[in-house]
Amino acid sequence: MVDIKNIEDFDKQSDKIGDIYMGHMTYYSITLDLIALYLKGQKLLYVESKTFCEHCLYRLMLPTIFISAVCTVLSLGLQDYSRGGIVVSSLTGFNSFLLAVVTYTKLDAKAEAHKTTAYQFDKLQTSCEFYSGKTLLLKDHDVSKKVTEFVESVEKKVVEIKDVNQFIIPEVVRFRYNDIYSYNVFAIMKQYKTTRLLNTQYLININNRIDEFEELEETETAVPDVVINIEPNSKSSLFNNLFKINVEPHEEEELLDIYSKKTKLSDLLKERDRLIGKIIEYRNISISLNEKFDKLVNKHITKQKNMFDLLGWLKN
Repeated sequence: MVDIKNIEDFDKQSDKIGDIYMGHMTYYSITLDLIALYLKGQKLLYVESKTFCEHCLYRLMLPTIFISAVCTVLSLGLQDYSRGGIVVSSLTGFNSFLLAVVTYTKLDAKAEAHKTTAYQFDKLQTSCEFYSGKTLLLKDHDVSKKVTEFVESVEKKVVEIKDVNQFIIPEVVRFRYNDIYSYNVFAIMKQYKTTRLLNTQYLININNRIDEFEELEETETAVPDVVINIEPNSKSSLFNNLFKINVEPHEEEELLDIYSKKTKLSDLLKERDRLIGKIIEYRNISISLNEKFDKLVNKHITKQKNMFDLLGWLKN
């Protein structure tokens, strides 16, 4: 059975560890960085949507412009031929068909809407990045309240941007950037927070065991019971099983059996240092996710560069 006292002790020790190795300023800065990463992904999707719609528009409008110019010339050059009028009328009719397709698909309006949306997301991303640096570098006692208000304002603006642009992202862009389109930054953040919580719990247990070893050396008495309620056999412990599953995505680590009689104080000290290092590494979570994001983008950029595009010079 877990008593309330142990839960309260865990909360206090967890907050203390967080203040030492993370800090409130760093935590809020990381939160803003993750929001900026989400905005970066949205900006990329709408920029690519704008480029795709413009590309389709160019493929229809350039032939239309060319046919209009040809019809102007042929109307004079073929006026002496009996079927000259039929040729010019046919080209004019085909030209009207292309213009009707452009009007029906609303490619011009879609491209402009996606362009405006991408610009709005770019402004929000820049604002988040600057506010993240400001939060980390400048000391402010009301940082929690201000960051909360800032995040709420960003959320409100994102909803407004989505409401203004009624055009959905083209299917081609969704499939091409499916990894980014389905990339849930906040779900990944929850996963990292869970891993950090388990690491913190494990560090607390190790510190308790170290205290027991030190008391044993001083008093030469038997090792007392474990302070935090957990199964003595670490191999069957629910906590250790959960920890092995959630340490890192696609990563499995062998944990030190801190409750084994063979475990030495030096082993516990090494394990404690390793856990402290892992907890400190969570400060780089936004950098790690941003690197994964850049790899996905660079993969598609390299793929597009290797493809021949006749209208590539019109991209902007």
